[in-house]
Amino acid sequence: MVARHNNDLGRTNILKHKINLVHLFLITAIPMSFDPRMQKKMKEEIQDLLRRGIIRPSNSPYSVSISVVKKKNRTIRICLALIGLNATIIDDRQPLSNMRELMDAIIETKFYLS
Repeated sequence: MVARHNNDLGRTNILKHKINLVHLFLITAIPMSFDPRMQKKMKEEIQDLLRRGIIRPSNSPYSVSISVVKKKNRTIRICLALIGLNATIIDDRQPLSNMRELMDAIIETKFYLS
C-alpha cells in the first residue's frame, strides 16, 4: 500500500502479526526529552493516530526510543527506533515478489485486492 496522505493510513484485523524473540528479556529505552512545543505537537499527533485506530494503547513492559522528524509541510512524523528489538527477533523472512513485476501487472487495473 502506498499512502499519499496521512488519511490514507489504516489498520487491518485480517492478519495477526507476531514477533518471535530470541529471548524474553525486557527491551527498554531511556525516555528522551522534548521541548514543550514539540511535546504538544507529539501529543496531538498521537491523539490523531489513536482516534483513527492506527495505534492503540499498550501496557507492554517493552519500550523503544522515539525521534521526531519535521516534514516540509511543517507537520511532524514520529519515528520509532527499533534497533534493540530488531537485534532480538528470530529471523523468519520470506522472499518478496519483484515489485516492478507486481506494479506492471496492475498498472492498467481499476480495482484490485491484496
